[in-house]
Amino acid sequence: MSSNRRARALRRKRIRSKRKGNRFKKPWSTKKKVIVIIASVISLIILLALGYVAWVFSNLADQVKVNKANLNINSDISHEKGYLNIALIGVDSRQVNKYDDEDARADTMIIASLNQETKEIKLVSVYRDTVLRMPGSGELNKANAAYSLDGGYEGTLSLLNENLDMDISNFVAVDFKALADLVDAVGGVEIDVKQREIWALNGLATEVSKVTGKKKISVMHAGKQTLNGVQATAYARIRKIDTDYKRTERQRIVLEAVMKKAQHGGFRTVNKIVSKIFPEIITSFSKGDIIKYGKDVTRYKLVETAGFPFEKTDGTVSGLGSVVAPVNLTKNVIELHKYLFNKDDFTPSSTVTEISNAVYERTMSIQPADQDASITDTSKTNTVGSDGTTIDANGD
Repeated sequence: MSSNRRARALRRKRIRSKRKGNRFKKPWSTKKKVIVIIASVISLIILLALGYVAWVFSNLADQVKVNKANLNINSDISHEKGYLNIALIGVDSRQVNKYDDEDARADTMIIASLNQETKEIKLVSVYRDTVLRMPGSGELNKANAAYSLDGGYEGTLSLLNENLDMDISNFVAVDFKALADLVDAVGGVEIDVKQREIWALNGLATEVSKVTGKKKISVMHAGKQTLNGVQATAYARIRKIDTDYKRTERQRIVLEAVMKKAQHGGFRTVNKIVSKIFPEIITSFSKGDIIKYGKDVTRYKLVETAGFPFEKTDGTVSGLGSVVAPVNLTKNVIELHKYLFNKDDFTPSSTVTEISNAVYERTMSIQPADQDASITDTSKTNTVGSDGTTIDANGD
């Protein structure tokens, strides 16, 4: 009898143990399933985001260290706060990614000034043949010579800072191939090609094609059309049919069009730019800086473009050749700071006044008699309309 009771007690213990174990194996509720799925998706997103950031960083251009002590930033004047000033340098080198080529010159020098509060950007092209003082030798020469004569990008930054009382310590340098690839990455740019520009564009496209290794496709008609990388780069280099003033205007038109396409291109376009273009450029920006400023790319607005000097003359000067001479550099620098920073009371440094006098004496043969005239030449200053198109002072 006692053995039967022990057997029944053992069976009841086994049943209770089985039921207790089953309590942990009950099917999950719908709520629990949803929570687990959401958590899994969030974890996956985080992993993908971390992977993407790592991929972006691996493709960003390596930072070129710039020694601010070598950039001739004048500490005796008050520089405007709240702006990020960048030198965009187009290097005229026939060798791809050879930014240290001893024969290379800064064919393009554009100051881009970003108002960090309003996110508005203004561009000003410094004409490459402008007579300015070289930061190394102290001699007068064409502005584009500073790149080859005074240490590449640091020479160009020093030139802009010393001669224009600027505070620029950041730069981005591109060559023919980087620009062509950038245009292709955004799917081409819409440009209104004039009839007289076609033959010059196609001629220059032959050289661009040879340097970049990209196929040349000739432009066959005038009017608004989408240009590919080779075509747009060639368009930006047209000079001989008119002037260097028009050439720099074409460069700014291409940059405006690229910026507009990049802002509206979405994630896929950003990927193309990061993966294809960034390894081809050199810049002073760290990878962290690029991420920092890149996150606001859709908020940036290009509001105005111009050429410098505003008041100028051109001609041939013995020992320098064909040049652009500022008519009173001091007044031009005052106008530059008014244009970029809306500063009406800027007083140029004694350094700029000294350079202004030297430029006048060196280019006296082509200078007008009246050096004290107010600057009235705004024909090369363009505004950018709400639709993204450029409107110059003549309404074209």
